[in-house]
Amino acid sequence: MADVPVSAPQTHVAQLEATIRSAHALLQAGLIEEATSLLSAFSPEVQPKIDRALTEVRSKVDRTLPNAERW
Repeated sequence: MADVPVSAPQTHVAQLEATIRSAHALLQAGLIEEATSLLSAFSPEVQPKIDRALTEVRSKVDRTLPNAERW
């Protein structure tokens, strides 16, 4: 079987998908800071969006779980 050339955009997408899967697993394990670091290391320009999203999630958790651990 011959090697199939992969374009740079395809490689970037594959790396992003793997990063998102890893970050998702970290979030499921409750490792929020680690997931944030992973995502921001992959793409520093999205850090403000990540911070906003985490703030929204934390706010919702705080409202829905009266005894929720505070981050």
